[in-house]
Amino acid sequence: MTLPLAADGLDGALLGLGTQGPHVLLIYDLAAVRALLVTQGCAEDEVEEYIAYNIIGAWVGPGTPVFVERMTMDEAADRLR
Repeated sequence: MTLPLAADGLDGALLGLGTQGPHVLLIYDLAAVRALLVTQGCAEDEVEEYIAYNIIGAWVGPGTPVFVERMTMDEAADRLR
């Protein structure tokens, strides 16, 4: 089993644990990540770019955390079209 990797400085955005096959992953709430980054000094107009490049885009192997955007099934379907 691969140990889950934590996202540095984002403990307050942790939702819990998830599994994918044999891997246990830490799961974070993206809305809470955004709020934490702003409180940590990231400019509001730079948050999305920072998240895309430094957080979601940072694949570090099978233990890479998952970042969740909460939404309804209808909202998810609309996003996937």
